[in-house]
Amino acid sequence: MKKVLIVLLLSITIISCGNDDGNNNNSNEENPNITSEYYFKATIDGQEVILEHEENGYYNSAGSGGWNNNNHEQMMVFMHLSDFTNGDLSDVNNAAVMIHVYKEFSVEPTNCNQVKTMFQVGTETYSQNNEPTDRITITYIDTQGKAWFTNHENSPQENSTFEFTEYTDFSGLDAQGISKAIFSCTLYDGAGNSITLTNGETRSKSVQCGG
Repeated sequence: MKKVLIVLLLSITIISCGNDDGNNNNSNEENPNITSEYYFKATIDGQEVILEHEENGYYNSAGSGGWNNNNHEQMMVFMHLSDFTNGDLSDVNNAAVMIHVYKEFSVEPTNCNQVKTMFQVGTETYSQNNEPTDRITITYIDTQGKAWFTNHENSPQENSTFEFTEYTDFSGLDAQGISKAIFSCTLYDGAGNSITLTNGETRSKSVQCGG
């Protein structure tokens, strides 16, 4: 729940960002049904899930989870506008996705060039047993408000993959980068039940470092 609260608090800037992109048209020939510049798509528990920035009330934002135990956290968030102002997990009434990126630094990063190294093109590893160092975690909230995580205790991810495939610098109120990634994983609820996420793909605002 702590991570969801961080996202809700730090990503609230999206409400005031409006159309800072200047262009919400996407020319993605591989995904002709997606019209937004920024999107999340995956097959989760056998159902296709598509969340698009500025479509059906959804918004995409970057977020920073700050500095803890020599780890810096960044986030890529897709959430319904009505849920950005809610106070805790039980108040999220629509599907939402948060991709958390962790990297260990010897000292807290203080400029954007350091933070950008967290989104370099290449493969990443999922966090195991809540050990976030240089790892990825994914939080998915389904349409019933139930939260699913890749990093539940004793949550194997042997056949899971995550790869950043593109990075572009960006100048926006809520982000200084744009990242594209492909991924698959197993998601767990608090009781250890699991569902699969396959064919995951996102193009998202990333790098929140204050410009």
